[in-house]
Amino acid sequence: MAESSLKLALKHAAKRTIERLVRLGVPRVAPRVVRRIPHDTGAFTQGLAWHNGVLYEGTGGDTTSSVRAIDPGTGQLLHRVPIDGDFAEGIAALGDHLYQLAFVSGHGRVYKLPSLERAGRRHYGGEGWGLAATPDGHLLASDGTSLLRRFDESFAVVGHLAVRSHGLPVRWLNDLECVANRVYANMYAASDIAEIDAQSGRVLRFVDCGALVAEVAPSLGYDVLNGIAYNPTAGTFYLTGKHWPTLFEVEIPTA
Repeated sequence: MAESSLKLALKHAAKRTIERLVRLGVPRVAPRVVRRIPHDTGAFTQGLAWHNGVLYEGTGGDTTSSVRAIDPGTGQLLHRVPIDGDFAEGIAALGDHLYQLAFVSGHGRVYKLPSLERAGRRHYGGEGWGLAATPDGHLLASDGTSLLRRFDESFAVVGHLAVRSHGLPVRWLNDLECVANRVYANMYAASDIAEIDAQSGRVLRFVDCGALVAEVAPSLGYDVLNGIAYNPTAGTFYLTGKHWPTLFEVEIPTA
């Protein structure tokens, strides 16, 4: 999402929610770092996506929004498409296209893969934060609430997923990634990723990325974890944050 004066309040609220649910019995695990890859500190990361061995990144900002192709082995920028006049958000690769949300304009963008040639727009209501492709060929979108919307490829709403645990809504969901029957969701301004059952919306675990945040924050003064992509060949995740100098390839312990 876009940064605002509410960041600190949201950070404390998300932390309280996570701590309360951990006390109620939701497990918390830590990822294992496999590799550290250089990451462009100029990138206000809004989302990551994996497609055919290439890592794609959506970045935001009033004048710095873009979609990028990155070599996941070196972090080298392969291609960048700037976005003028809009604050871009999350991305998802589905089929041979990449889809991208915008924060408040309601303009979704479509690109051909792997060229990133522009392939049209989609329109939707409300805010756009994170986006992920589902195994059954839909798009799952967040807007900062506890309710995820399911889009078809035209961005028409075809369903919803309410994210809860122990009767409590889990809010501030940001970038998303779908892996089999799980949804992984950044919680805005939190150091944890929520692992969610894709059918029931129940939070199954939290993935505690506090060590990753602590590693980059001292040199940065900035700690927003955001961006999740899954490499199905290696079974690993790529994680980073807004303006982070490092892209982490990690393993998340199996349940």
